[in-house]
Amino acid sequence: AGRACCAALDALPQVARGGAAQALAMLADDAALPALAGNPFARQFVLDARAMARQALEQWDAALRDRYAVLDAAHATACDGAVGHALAMLSSLQADLSNVDDALRLADVALAHCERGGAGTAWVIAAMNQLAALVSLNRCAEAVRRADDLLTQIHRLHANNLEPAYVLLAWALQRGGQSERAQALLDASVPHRRRGHWMEWTTVQAEIWLATGRSAEARALCERFIAERPLSTKTGSPDDWLQLHRAAAAACEAQGELSAALAHQRESQVLYETVVGRSARARRLTLEIEHDLDRERWMRERAQAEQARLDALNRALEAASLAKSRFLAAASHDLRQPVHALALQVAALRPHLDAPVQREMAARIERCVDALSGMFNTLLDLSQMDAGVVTPRVAPLALAPLLARLVEEQASVAEGKGLRLALRVSRRAAQAVAVSDAELLARALRNLVVNALKFTREGGVLLTLRPRGAGWRVEVWDTGIGIAAEERARVFDEFYQVGNEARQREQGLGLGLSIVQRLMQLLDHPLALHSQLGHGTRLVIDLPSSSDAAAALAPADGPGLPLGLHVAVIEDDLDVRAALRQLLEQWGCRVSEADHAAPLLPPARGGRPDALLVDLRLGDGRDGLLEARAMRMAWGESLPTLVVSGDSAPERLRSLQASGLPWAHKPLAAAALRHWLASVPVR
Repeated sequence: AGRACCAALDALPQVARGGAAQALAMLADDAALPALAGNPFARQFVLDARAMARQALEQWDAALRDRYAVLDAAHATACDGAVGHALAMLSSLQADLSNVDDALRLADVALAHCERGGAGTAWVIAAMNQLAALVSLNRCAEAVRRADDLLTQIHRLHANNLEPAYVLLAWALQRGGQSERAQALLDASVPHRRRGHWMEWTTVQAEIWLATGRSAEARALCERFIAERPLSTKTGSPDDWLQLHRAAAAACEAQGELSAALAHQRESQVLYETVVGRSARARRLTLEIEHDLDRERWMRERAQAEQARLDALNRALEAASLAKSRFLAAASHDLRQPVHALALQVAALRPHLDAPVQREMAARIERCVDALSGMFNTLLDLSQMDAGVVTPRVAPLALAPLLARLVEEQASVAEGKGLRLALRVSRRAAQAVAVSDAELLARALRNLVVNALKFTREGGVLLTLRPRGAGWRVEVWDTGIGIAAEERARVFDEFYQVGNEARQREQGLGLGLSIVQRLMQLLDHPLALHSQLGHGTRLVIDLPSSSDAAAALAPADGPGLPLGLHVAVIEDDLDVRAALRQLLEQWGCRVSEADHAAPLLPPARGGRPDALLVDLRLGDGRDGLLEARAMRMAWGESLPTLVVSGDSAPERLRSLQASGLPWAHKPLAAAALRHWLASVPVR
């Protein structure tokens, strides 16, 4: 936009110096105009300069199109001054093209905009155009009234505009029968002569002399101008020459020189035909341009309406997504509580069961709890990504051991379905180290393997690892049911499942592939799906390589379980609290419990706890993070704290993330709780 405006600034002086061709060469590139779409003022300025150059070169059709484009840009500015200027200049061009009716209409509208917008120069141009059009249409009484009005505003004109203004005012008064006043104004124009409007001055002077009986002088003046064609900035349009020849014909006729009058009348007839043709052409082109602009405006409005519809649809989708998140958050919290308590109770009950049938029943209950936990964890994964609290911890990662653990983990599932589950690692990939987040990558690959086993009835599932360019490629192959072409894009949608209209529980929630896709986008690992109906599916993940093999293969320390811990529990659900106390006591821990922090603060009977377990959402609207803060302020910031939450609301997850405290979601597995307690240092 800046370059285009600078070109226009350079071009305008060229036009004034007579270098219109050079100016147009600087401005004729339409390819630069789209860059100005967002800046209508700049677009108007550049197109206005181009129109001036084309008018100077008498490229009338192109100039007219540019003038209407200027008007369209001016309307986009919503500025009355800009619109008034564009209308005034368009009115001038229509007058030059002898399209007087449109010139008058445009001048009338321009004046209204100029008055509102305070556009002084444009007001002058529009007012002069209006007056000239009234005279050309022989609406003499209106022209005189308008001339009288303009005479009271003559002080508003710049010195450069006084010459043509006085000449035009004189013409209007002469046509209105006021020859004496007209002569005075015509004489007043001479001291202000700047641009040499000789032709207009000559015509008006001839008409005044004719009206006052000085026909010989009028004829001599007209014929001398016609013969000499004195140089001037404005050479005259066909209509200007028509008016001059008519004045000459009238002067010859008044002197009785009929043959000379006939010659001028013949020339006038030729000019009249030119003027009429020019006016008709201008009117036809005007209608064509206005039609094109109306069509473009309609298309823009239609596009804007469509965009507004899409924006409304997006807002509705965002609202639906927010409602979904709120529903998941509410359902997650309310349903996790009893499942959490059930999991802890079963874990505490197992050591007291002796009969095989009792242990088998407990195992079945645990499997049901695990299935519920898996569904809740899947929903939590989705909520965490919606909340934007999943932050990848990217580091060098040994791929072969990770894939081996996944195969070992799912081996029993495959065996139970009579399927083969295998891992194939190429020789070059045996020591493959990638750059990724171990936990997030494992979660995604686990979803893929579980999904493959779920939809494979015979054959098996194969994991492969091999080099791919500068990185590594992991593929999950299955011999399952495959996916039809029309279903492939939708399988990544939330809650969408192929062939599970009955929503069978064992097939999950339909979130596995959606979560995989989101995780891969988060990690910036390309994901691709290849499938053929009835012939299985292959999912491909490409990972960047790392040269830091030592960091990836370093063994992790596994802390042992400390004994004799004093654990403080803040939990308002009595069933969960009882199950926690029983389980912790079985592990040799001493338990202090309450539904808020106050009873556990100094000087509590139990003294300083070694660890704190706190529920996030407590009764009466209390916040577990605030209760934890009170405990840590009283017993020291070093107090190990684990926040347990059944929430999946984005704002809750973000507050947990911001707290910096470790947290776990319900239902909390006993093994996970035991592992965390094992990391607590013994005092």
